[in-house]
Amino acid sequence: MKLLTPTRLLKIVVSVCFLILLGLQYKLISGVYEAKRNELFRVKMGEIKQAYNRSIINDKLFPGGQAIIDNYLNKDKVGELAVVFHRNEDAFVMTADSIYESIVQDLRGKSNIDSVLQAIQKEINLDSIPIRYALVLNSLSTTFDGQVYHDLASSANPYGHDVLISGSSTLIKESNLVSAFTVSSPTAFSNRVEFTFYANRESLTWATFVAILPLLALSGICILVMIFVFYFTIHHWAKQKKLTEMSTDFVNSITHEFKTPISTIKVCVKNLQRELNATTGNDKFSDGFKVIERQSERLNKLIDQAIHTSVFNLSQTKKEWRLVEEDVYILLKDLKLKYAHEADVCIQTGSLETNSFVRYDPFLFTTAVSNIIQNGIKHNSSPVKNIHVDSQIEGDRLVLRFRDNGDGIPKEEESKIFDQFYQGKAGKKNGGLGLGLFYVRKLLDLHDWKIKIESAVQKGTVISIAIPVN
Repeated sequence: MKLLTPTRLLKIVVSVCFLILLGLQYKLISGVYEAKRNELFRVKMGEIKQAYNRSIINDKLFPGGQAIIDNYLNKDKVGELAVVFHRNEDAFVMTADSIYESIVQDLRGKSNIDSVLQAIQKEINLDSIPIRYALVLNSLSTTFDGQVYHDLASSANPYGHDVLISGSSTLIKESNLVSAFTVSSPTAFSNRVEFTFYANRESLTWATFVAILPLLALSGICILVMIFVFYFTIHHWAKQKKLTEMSTDFVNSITHEFKTPISTIKVCVKNLQRELNATTGNDKFSDGFKVIERQSERLNKLIDQAIHTSVFNLSQTKKEWRLVEEDVYILLKDLKLKYAHEADVCIQTGSLETNSFVRYDPFLFTTAVSNIIQNGIKHNSSPVKNIHVDSQIEGDRLVLRFRDNGDGIPKEEESKIFDQFYQGKAGKKNGGLGLGLFYVRKLLDLHDWKIKIESAVQKGTVISIAIPVN
């Protein structure tokens, strides 16, 4: 069984969240789809209603329907029905049922509503959306005096009320109602006809899809972007995690190998200093021993810091009020002694402002300054490697400047040189771990100092650190 590693857990959590987001997106799109389809239906049904109503102006049910009804219920025939009604109501019922059945059969046989709908579809641009319909004769009645109407369909009539003339009976529902008419005349020996027209679209899928296509496209693009960002983030995070683990393993593995000889050097220096002083009483080597001891202690601290480079924070810094120029002077003295026997290295000191007391971590400060100077020497192919250090007050800031005549920094690398373990293309051949300028950045971040780099390839570099003094 595989262990649930942090990476695996992160992938599961993000995947679940992504699936939930897809579900919400589906609900949103389906809701928009349904709303748009209903909107299209209402609009198109409104157009169908107007077109249908125009097609039966001065007519009934469909063009020619009135002529069919009038053929059975003209004034003379209604007059004959009146005579039958007044003589014998039972005979009237039988006669009326017979007339009603004939009218229904004739209306069904001569219905031209299909051709009417085809014309309507062309008129309102609905050729691609078939329309289903139902044309219903609700009731048919006649009047002998212009006031009282007599229904032609009795309760025993096989057709009865709401008889389907044309179309599909499944469409007969309130939601599909397009038009309802009652046509009558307040005159004697006339008739009254009630009929309704129902309609619904066969399918609005394609029309709806086209209508919401921009939303679908935008949604699809967003999903693809999220998938890409998810993949890129997880991939990058895993890669960085692996690099961090490799770096930590590397530093941990060399820590013991570094610390053991440093401890030995420190012990030997103390013993040598003690023996020389006891034997000769001569302390002419005292300065050299102090430099070795001081640098050994610095190196020991550097190794400790290298293990914890990723956890530098304000709580770990030990800030003190110190004289900046004094720390710089002592550090330059040590470096001059270090490079005293190298004729091609020249460390020069310009004007150093005095009495600039600043609160900072002395270890981080001296480490950062030392790294800047030694980078100027290490990455320098000039016959004589010149390093010039000076300082001056500019407004409320003390500005330390480090100038060298080294190889310079390419523009495309300037934004990366402070990254942990980063080494430029030209810098890799000079060795190192890529931690020097990383310490500089930590110093700046933790003390809120500013840095400015002016560099040109093969012309050297000027690094300026601005330190608030007020």
